[in-house]
This record gives sequence, structure tokens and C-alpha cells, in this order.
Amino acid sequence: MLNGPIYAQDEPSENTAPESATVADCVSEVCDTPERESLPTQNRQELAEEVAENMQDAMSLKRLLLGRSYVFFGRIEPEYATYFDGILKDEDGFQLRRVRVGMVGVLTDKLSYKGAFDLTDGTFDFSDFYLKWDTSRLGSLTVGNQRVSQNLSAMTGALSLLFMEHPLPVTTFSLARRLAVSQDLYFQKFGFHGMVFGKDPNNDVGNRGIAVRGFWNPVRSEVDVAHIGFSFVREKMDRDARYRTRPESNVTDIRLVDTGTFPDVDNQSTLGVEFAGARGPYTLRLEGFASRWDRADGKNADFYGAYFELGHFLTGQEFRYEKGRFMRPRIENGTRAWEVGFRASWVDLNDNDIRGGEQWNAGLALNYYHRQNIRAMLNLLRYNADRDIGDQKGWILQTRVQLNW
Repeated sequence: MLNGPIYAQDEPSENTAPESATVADCVSEVCDTPERESLPTQNRQELAEEVAENMQDAMSLKRLLLGRSYVFFGRIEPEYATYFDGILKDEDGFQLRRVRVGMVGVLTDKLSYKGAFDLTDGTFDFSDFYLKWDTSRLGSLTVGNQRVSQNLSAMTGALSLLFMEHPLPVTTFSLARRLAVSQDLYFQKFGFHGMVFGKDPNNDVGNRGIAVRGFWNPVRSEVDVAHIGFSFVREKMDRDARYRTRPESNVTDIRLVDTGTFPDVDNQSTLGVEFAGARGPYTLRLEGFASRWDRADGKNADFYGAYFELGHFLTGQEFRYEKGRFMRPRIENGTRAWEVGFRASWVDLNDNDIRGGEQWNAGLALNYYHRQNIRAMLNLLRYNADRDIGDQKGWILQTRVQLNW
């Protein structure tokens, strides 16, 4: 049995090719049938981004697929990390952070589907696996394995994250994908996403719960966006409760803060508040979190966390903002892009008899977009963890290449 929430990233690595195509062709092209020519580069890029962020709907898919009913997609992300000082100093190593493959398609003008498998470390787990029904007035209804409706960072796909990993409180308090029924409504300046969810089919973790997220755009123009939002997740527990997190680096399995397991937690709830904005090539994001364990003995526990991020495209590209999320810009063919970022994050897992520790991180990011579907990432992180069993301080230098199609 797994202990506590495990955040599952979003999410694509090898296409299934028709007999007349080679594997190499399918890595650079989206394959469908032998008789049809490959999709134009612009369509492939737009499809890959929308699918990675779960932003696709039936009409956009039909437009981009040019008469096809489905398309294969994939993603692979090799990375390396080296650790300086402290308990992590011998954890240097290489790994494949994600290997994902899948298929997305349309059944009617309003009904679409997505199926993705996570092949990382030789597993064959379900990732996004759902049917989506779009309506003109009532938004979209989604049924299947999907992201839990929660904070801005957790709802942002890995291709659009400023840093290689989500910030400390997001990986601590956010849930993995779950089997769920969800409804979303999006208008010009506000939106809402809610769901009821059950278990994670990959490891049989979870009982039942509800999740809602809403946002408002007090400013919305072609170059300026202001975003205010909230999220609330409540889960009925059927397992030992545990909060812990890696130090914003996934090569190591060591958690610097960890509550340990507690079997007396009846319900687990997390409230998040979101403030974000963009102006031209600049973006800013600030989120705060409060999580509570309702315990059978009445000794309820409260935990907190927050992060701040600032990003800037040195080459002038502008982040896109759609349906309450920030998405990476589109890189024009023949051009390159450079992005820099700063992050500060904090999580506190101490309350009453629970002494999980407190951690602060500060980091710098440098990202290079060789073209739309290839990004190289470099992070330098400073961590400081304060626990009763001893403090830990040190540096992390890590790099990753993202290739998606």
C-alpha cells in the first residue's frame, strides 16, 4: 500500500507506425494510415501541446486532424542530477523521468477520447484515460482517469512548467490522477472545474472525494492577464495518511521532510489560493496552501506551504493563457527561445505530535527551446530542511531534455 498522495505528472514515447512507415518516420511525423500524408508541422505541434495540457476538445481535434479520426502521441524526458553537500551528496544519477505513449481521437463532433500509458521504469500504468463530451452551453463532461481538479501548478502540464519539477507544497499536497467524473465551465473572464473522484487504478489507492477549482480574470487583454483562483480538495481516507516530498528533484528517492504514517486520519482536505499574471514575456505566479487532517482522536493537524515564481522569455515570446492555465508559447519554425526563471518555495509539516519538518527551497532555471517540441532545461536549487532529527542544507544541479511529438 502506498502512503500518502503521490503526484503524477502529466504527462507521451514512440508512435505506432503503419507497415509502410519506418519507426524513424513516426518519431518525426504523426502517423495515421499509409495512404495519407503526414500532418503539417504546425498541426502536429498544436496537437502535441493541447494533448499534453488536456486542453483539446472534439472540434479543435477535428480541425487539426484534417479528416483523420485519431493520432498517436508520445513524450520522453531523460535527465541527470548532481547533489552537493548534505545527505544527498551521494545521490547523483541519470534517469528517464517520463516515457509516455498514447492516442487521442474524435468519435463525433462533440465526443472525443484520450488514452495514455506511462512506461517509465518498465511499468505500464494508466495516465490520462477518458471520454470527453463537449456542449455549447454547459461546458465539458469528462469521465475516466484524469487529473484531480486542484491548484494552478498541479493543473499545468510538464511541458509548460518553468522548472523541472513542481514546487514543494504542490508535490506534498496534490493528488495523483483518479477515476472521476468532472464538469468544467469556461467563460471570457472566469471558469469553474469540479469533480467527484474515486481510486487511482494503478495502485488501488484512494477512497472517494470531491474537488473544485475556480478562477477569475480581473484583467484580460492581448498582452496582459491577471489571474485569481482557489481550489479545494477533500478525500475520505482508507489508508495511512502521510505527507512527504522530494526536494524538487526526482533522481533521488530521499525525502527531506516526512510526517511518517498515521492510521487515525478520517479525512484529508487541502485549500489553495492562486495569484498569477503575465505581461508580454513576463509571468508571475504565487500560490498558498493549507491542508488539514481530521483525526479520530480529535488532534487535528494543519500543514502549510507556499511558492513564488517569476519567469521571463529573453527572446520575447509570450506565454499563452487558456482556461485558467498558462501554456508555453509557440516557437516559430526556424527560431529559438531562451527562458529564465526564479522560484522560492516553502512547506511546513509540523503540528502537534506530528514533526514532519520544514523546508525552504530557492532556485534558478534556464530553458532553451531548440524548436517547438524540443526543450533543454537547467535548474540550480538551494535547499534547507529543518527537522528534529537534524538539519540538512545543500545544492542541486540538474538538467533535462524534453522531446514530445
